[in-house]
Amino acid sequence: MRVLYRPSFMANTQLQRGTDVVTSFVESHEENTQLPLPRSHMSETLIPAPLLTVEPYGETGVCDQSIMQRPAYPRTIALLGIDGAGKSTVAQMFATDLRTTGMSAQIMRNPSGRRWASRMTARFGAQLSPLWANRLEWAVRCANVLYAHGRATRFPGITVMDRHIPCQLVLQALRGFPTGRILPWLFARLPRPEVIVLIDVPAELAYQRIMARGEDHEAMDYLLAARSAYLGLARRRGWHVVDGSGSPRNVADAVARAALPLGSTRLFG
Repeated sequence: MRVLYRPSFMANTQLQRGTDVVTSFVESHEENTQLPLPRSHMSETLIPAPLLTVEPYGETGVCDQSIMQRPAYPRTIALLGIDGAGKSTVAQMFATDLRTTGMSAQIMRNPSGRRWASRMTARFGAQLSPLWANRLEWAVRCANVLYAHGRATRFPGITVMDRHIPCQLVLQALRGFPTGRILPWLFARLPRPEVIVLIDVPAELAYQRIMARGEDHEAMDYLLAARSAYLGLARRRGWHVVDGSGSPRNVADAVARAALPLGSTRLFG
């Protein structure tokens, strides 16, 4: 496989510094970012994948289908994770499950455009420098996130976001680029997703998945450092962490358990 578009990353001895940059950034912007969750909602362990249950009964004790069909308010659920974690597959399955129950759900993908750029550079035989590759991805990611939030504010159901601003923060820090001013500004001022779920997979498994799809390439050192950075952010910010190494079905069920209210009636199954 020939890869023409491959932005460079820092040497192994510098990758941990990049991870520390991400952690320091989040801690320094703690008051302006996602509000800390109660301690009872914070966990450093992986969430198992039993099926989600909700309670669709009103005060009369009679099943009220309108509760299932019309969420009381729009919810935004962001799925994060390293490349190869299965975010897109799980987001699609999760949204399909929601629609099956009668809920309104949409998926908003917030990629950085790396695969598109890889195809374009392969087609035209051009090589982007690491700096310009980073600028391109930064611009595409920000545009996608802004558009996604605009759609989410007008959508009367659940919006599942595949990636978000923290993905770009991790990417830039591990490449050795400064975060600049606009990314922190967006991260602090955009509406906060009600739920952020980190789909965690071992770097070795993520690498196998990336190579199997044959569309791009990631170095093992980068995947290890990125996973460490994401897990550090999840611990400090109280994000939910689910094990992404299982089947897409099990992972989607785990995401549902983490993201939606629990009750006594099974929603999926």
